[in-house]
Amino acid sequence: MRYKVNPLSLEELKLLAYERLRLEQPINVAPLSPTQAQCLVEDLAASKLELEIQNEHLNDVHAKLEQALCQWRDLFDFAPVGCISIDQARAITKSNLAAAEILGADRASLQQVQLDLYILEQDRAVLHALLSKAAQTREPQRGEVRILNESANAKYARIDVVSLISGPGYQVILSDNTIEKDLEDRLREREERWKFTLDTSADGMWDWHVSSGLVTYSDKLANLYGYSTDEFGGTLESWRARVHPDDQVALTTAMQRSITGDDTGFHSEFRMLCKDDTWKWVRCRGAVFSETSLGIAERVLGTHVDISASKATEASLRNALDTQKAAFDSIAHPIALLDCHGNVLHTNTAWKDYNYGIGFGRQLALSDILSVEMKGVLPDTPTEVQKQVVAGIRSVIDRSKAEFQIEYSHTSPNGERKILMEATPVVDGLARVLVSHHDITASLHLQGEPLDGARFYQVAQTEFIRATRYRQPLMVLVLTLNFGLPADKKVDVNTAAIVRDSVLQLSRDELRTCDIFGSIGSDSYAVLLPNTTQDGGEVLARRIIDRVLATPINMAGTHSPVTVTVSIGASILNGDASIADLLGRADNASRASRKSGGNCLTVDTTHIRCLWGDSNEGDGQLEELVVSTGLAAG
Repeated sequence: MRYKVNPLSLEELKLLAYERLRLEQPINVAPLSPTQAQCLVEDLAASKLELEIQNEHLNDVHAKLEQALCQWRDLFDFAPVGCISIDQARAITKSNLAAAEILGADRASLQQVQLDLYILEQDRAVLHALLSKAAQTREPQRGEVRILNESANAKYARIDVVSLISGPGYQVILSDNTIEKDLEDRLREREERWKFTLDTSADGMWDWHVSSGLVTYSDKLANLYGYSTDEFGGTLESWRARVHPDDQVALTTAMQRSITGDDTGFHSEFRMLCKDDTWKWVRCRGAVFSETSLGIAERVLGTHVDISASKATEASLRNALDTQKAAFDSIAHPIALLDCHGNVLHTNTAWKDYNYGIGFGRQLALSDILSVEMKGVLPDTPTEVQKQVVAGIRSVIDRSKAEFQIEYSHTSPNGERKILMEATPVVDGLARVLVSHHDITASLHLQGEPLDGARFYQVAQTEFIRATRYRQPLMVLVLTLNFGLPADKKVDVNTAAIVRDSVLQLSRDELRTCDIFGSIGSDSYAVLLPNTTQDGGEVLARRIIDRVLATPINMAGTHSPVTVTVSIGASILNGDASIADLLGRADNASRASRKSGGNCLTVDTTHIRCLWGDSNEGDGQLEELVVSTGLAAG
């Protein structure tokens, strides 16, 4: 479009003026006086100057209008939004480059084409409604339509409509918000998934907007403490106010480190106050979901999980462990627990006390017992005893043997000691072994004479407790002696003592070092057999009877030997409440042997309900095992 330009000079203006004057009706002018002529000339000169000034002003305004028009054209054509002018029939009369791009058509081809043809058919009613309302209200209207595209996916556009003031028609602004719409859809989908997770998760979920302090709690979280979501509140303070005072500092520190960027997430365990005024242990985990450009958390998500049951289990296990440790430390004998490789895992208090008691100033491990003590006796290594100990413990670890025992000597700062080492398996599936040390030095010093009743009961009770606790076999023999002197020999105290000592010596010769021998009454003696089964005890009893029968006891001044009868009763540990009960059953069995004529063994096989409930209570039974009265007959 071109615009009229004013004349460039006064001569051109003058020629145009004379030309127009000739076309008009001729003017009759009366003759003028000189004075009138002079005034007319002056008026014409002033009018000329006025016209020149107006022409200059008009040229300046025209230049500015041309500049403004170019700027408006650039703004219109290169605007980031689509600008379209349409008439009353919705035909496009003017459009810019952005509009052509949004509509997917050439700019020239848009002229006089209805805008409806570029709108998805389902959204055309939206366009018509906006145009109608804009015409009625004379106010801008906004909506959203989908633009037809060559691809299968429609393009989303925001549309603003305003009615033209200068005449009929509308100005339409189109903004492509396909990307924004896609982001909104994705965000909506994520929010829906998050809400679904909140509603279906077994854990309580929370969503903390750090800047506002507002927190969204799931129904599960509120219900975890007996509240509804409205009752629980929607702020961080409604959570922290219910945290146990002793746990608030740790929780606050963990959350602070998370929101400041020191940690990407946090984990804390604390107690929460429930609606019924009880405390519930929960495990809280949180992670930063979004943060600012400075690395400060904007949004933190997390969960609450009820761990009250596991905390109660932990407390029970801890109490059980403390009880077990206390019981382990209360065992009188030094005990060490070994793993499947022979490494010492635990030792009891008696082990430490024993090391100090024998003169070592520190607690010794099992390796010290095998190296330091053994080297104190035999400096040359390896020794045969060491080999036997290592092989024996290994055989218990690999379960090729049910138990292992060995007696050895070692030299300590307090002198030479006699030790009975026992290794027994721990039934836990981990191939662990209990190794115990029994200092039998004092027992060996007493082997010359049987222990008296009080001392025997004290030693026997300790062994009874150990066997009961570790479910190890324990057998008791009660020996009753009867002897008859030849007719030519009078019975006196000295004679009876000589015969008794001879019989007792024969019996002790058949015992092991770990067996405990004591007097429990007139001509009645008891033998405690640790770690001995019924079969082993019966073999030992037969050997004692055979040894006494096979060895004649001659008295000075007599021609025939003394007649000796040994009546033995036996009982095996089977749920007895005390060592007295075990001895009582063996004594009853010994009386049964004496009634049968002596020189025989009777075993009490009474089944008594075990303390740990493994055996059933039943009727007692005496099993008489008659041993022949001569080696030839045996």
